[in-house]
Amino acid sequence: MFGYINVQKNTLTKGQYGLWHTFLCGLCMSLKEMYGNKARLTANFDINFLNVLLHSVTNTQAQINMEFCASSPLKKRSIMQRDFITDRIATANILLLRLNAEDDVKDEVSLTKRIAVWALKKPYSAARETATDLDEKLCSLYQQLLIAEKQREGNIDKVCHYSAQILVEVADYVLEGKIDSETISLCYNVGKWIYLIDALDDLKRDFKKNNYNPLIAWLNNFTDAKSFVTSNQDALEFIFFATLNKIAENFNNLNLDAYACVLKNIIYLAMRQKTLKIMDNYRGSKKYDDRTSLSDTAN
Repeated sequence: MFGYINVQKNTLTKGQYGLWHTFLCGLCMSLKEMYGNKARLTANFDINFLNVLLHSVTNTQAQINMEFCASSPLKKRSIMQRDFITDRIATANILLLRLNAEDDVKDEVSLTKRIAVWALKKPYSAARETATDLDEKLCSLYQQLLIAEKQREGNIDKVCHYSAQILVEVADYVLEGKIDSETISLCYNVGKWIYLIDALDDLKRDFKKNNYNPLIAWLNNFTDAKSFVTSNQDALEFIFFATLNKIAENFNNLNLDAYACVLKNIIYLAMRQKTLKIMDNYRGSKKYDDRTSLSDTAN
C-alpha cells in the first residue's frame, strides 16, 4: 500500500526538494510527540504527499525553524513545526500502517511483518482512541476489500473503490469534514492509483504465490509478467493514465498556490514516471526517463 509516491528530485531546485523533506520533518515531529520515538520511523513519503496537499488546500502556512534533529545532530536544518494538520495526519498514518502491516502479513507470512504488527500495537491503540470513528471506517473498508479479493473480484473499478475511499476518509478526517468535491476526487484517484501501481509491481509475486491481483483478475490472461504487460498494454495504459489525468484535472481545478511546486512535481511528473518505469521494467524497455508527462495539463 505504501512506497510509491515521491518527488522527481532532478527536476526540483535544492530549496524545493528541501521543502518536501521539511514537511516530512513536521510529520515526524507530530509522530514523536504523540506516539513516541519509535513511531517516527513510520513517517513515509506517501502520507507526506497528503501532508503537503492538505496544507495547500487549507492554505495553512508552515512554521519552519532551523534546528538540530536525530538525523542531523551536528548541523541545524529546516524543520517544520508540528501543527493541527500534521497531528491529524500522524494519527491517520498510524491507523493506515497498521492495516498495511496486517495486509503484508496476510500476503506473506514472515517474522518481520509480524514484528511490525506487534511494534505498532501500542501506537495503534493510542491512535484508535484518538480517532475511533476514522479507525472504524478504515477497518470497514479494509474488510470489504478483503472480501472482494477473496472472491477474486474481476471488476477493476469495484475492487479499487475500497482503497480509493480509504484515502478520502483520511483527508476528510484531517479536514474535519470540510472537504470539497475536487479534493475528494483527487484523493480518491490517488488512492486508486496506489492500489493499481502496487498490483502492477506485484504481478510476478502474486502469480507465483497464487495471491489475488486485481489486474490479473480483470484481464484474466496471465502466463508471465512480460507477455501480460505487453499484450495488455492498451488496457493497462488506459486505466493508469486515465486515473493520473483525472488527478491532474482535479489538482488544476483546485487552483492551489501554496507549495504548488512540490505538488506539481509529484502529480505531473513523479507519479507518471513511476508508472512508466514499472511497466517498462516488465517490457525490457528503459525509455521512460525520456518521456514527457502531462505536458498539456501542466501548462
